[in-house]
Amino acid sequence: MPTPKSRILQDVTLHQVALKCDNLAASRAFYCDLLGAECIAEFDPPGLLFLRFGETRLLLDRNAPNLGLVYFRIGNIEDKVAQMQSLGIALASDIQTVFTDDKGLFGSPGDTEYMVFFKDPSGNTLVLAEQHS
Repeated sequence: MPTPKSRILQDVTLHQVALKCDNLAASRAFYCDLLGAECIAEFDPPGLLFLRFGETRLLLDRNAPNLGLVYFRIGNIEDKVAQMQSLGIALASDIQTVFTDDKGLFGSPGDTEYMVFFKDPSGNTLVLAEQHS
């Protein structure tokens, strides 16, 4: 039976997955035209393409590392960070404001997205993400 320590992200939603992308146009055609993803936004430079599959975003990033990134959508990022620190989980960053969505591309207009980064034992980057006004 899992201990309370093992349940820290049990009830969260997978928020976003990021993958390396060498060619935005080819990737847009593949994911949107062939697989049916919704194209949310493209920013080039720096080479970012945001797609949506159901409730989960896929970020295709020309500058991403070869390892993947997994983003967990959470509420109350401060509480989760405190829980993680109490369990001895090392954070790779402080809580960061990463984007204010003035146009409503990723949610309600005016929402701000906050993230904190950490690593799994294999060096993959994991991210806690909270979005609110």
